[in-house]
Amino acid sequence: MSTLPAWSADLVPEPAYRWGHQLAEDPRLFELPRVIVPLLAWQGRVTMLAAPEKSGKSTLVGGGVAALTTGKDFLGQATAGPATVAWLALDEPLADCLERLHRYGADLSKVAFFDRLPGEVGWAEAMDAIQPQLLVVDTLTEFAGSRVENFYNAKDWQPVLAQLRREMQAREAACILLHHSTRDGTRYADSRQIGAGVDVILEMAPVPDEPSLRKLQVRGRRIGHSLHRLRFGHDRYYLDAPERSVLERTLLMIEGEPGISKRALRDRIGGRKDAVDDALTQLLRDTLISATSKGFFSVESATTPNSLRANAGHGRATAKSASDEVTTIPDDAGHAENDAGHGRATGGSETRKSLGAMTGHTLATPSGHANRGRPLHGERATVVGASQKTAMISSGPGLEVDIPLPEEFR
Repeated sequence: MSTLPAWSADLVPEPAYRWGHQLAEDPRLFELPRVIVPLLAWQGRVTMLAAPEKSGKSTLVGGGVAALTTGKDFLGQATAGPATVAWLALDEPLADCLERLHRYGADLSKVAFFDRLPGEVGWAEAMDAIQPQLLVVDTLTEFAGSRVENFYNAKDWQPVLAQLRREMQAREAACILLHHSTRDGTRYADSRQIGAGVDVILEMAPVPDEPSLRKLQVRGRRIGHSLHRLRFGHDRYYLDAPERSVLERTLLMIEGEPGISKRALRDRIGGRKDAVDDALTQLLRDTLISATSKGFFSVESATTPNSLRANAGHGRATAKSASDEVTTIPDDAGHAENDAGHGRATGGSETRKSLGAMTGHTLATPSGHANRGRPLHGERATVVGASQKTAMISSGPGLEVDIPLPEEFR
């Protein structure tokens, strides 16, 4: 079994051990790994990105590389660019890789392409000349080649991955290994040693009934564990906004299209049909919606959910009722103080409409309110009670806020 090509022909040997207090003199060893490409690559670390075949691995990484070579943001966060990249295009035609990066606006003068693995001497010379900040290997299977005799044998993978990690650390470069997941898409393929031998594991999977969505799970040493949703649109990936609950999406869909059928709701909301049916059952039970004998749904007029919208830049919010009466809460009411876990707000009204009449209504809370220290930004809340002097809104169990009513509300 051949060895991995060396990055440098003159690697300096290091002692077999070093004392901890000597290592502690280098403050860099206590720093978190520097982000090279957000969610994908970190300095001195080897990342494995596993996903089903033809599910967008090269597309996602291509977008990150294009941003890195030009110094632009990726997925809304800064890259470490402008920087140089070495791309081993071992699993696809070189023309496809080049066209993708060109389409994404990469600075191609900062990308060195390989369509085959050179010999040890040629590899070392090339890496010394390129000095890449990021190495992309597409794919790990092609890269391993004859170096791994049995892809399910941990002993075959261990020396390959160990040497690659050492090379990344010596170069202070990042590496992304593109790999396949198992047929059922639940984990990366082949030996578990692959996951043990890299620093960061990324697993990307399609979302059922949502062809443009991908779930991206991140796990890594000193990187932590996080879960993200990526949406593919306009020929590239974006971070998707947090998903609304099925219950809320169902209610909003009915608000926007009165008289909509159950079949149309299922088709437009997507996902499991029984989840939509359960949401309809709960909304009917809470009398927030009504249904005709033929199965068409509308928002119940007596309890029409109010839309409380923040006026950007002014801290104002308005609540529109079924009768088109508008209650305006001025600037000082758009910001709640967190006092022993209770947000407090005061305000006035243009219509002297009592908040007590709004009990049971669903509201979208304005930015600035806080429930028990938890900020609310456009979340939906319900008026759960009102007295002569106070109203209480809630966005979930244990997340209630008492709002004292001003004189004109009493």
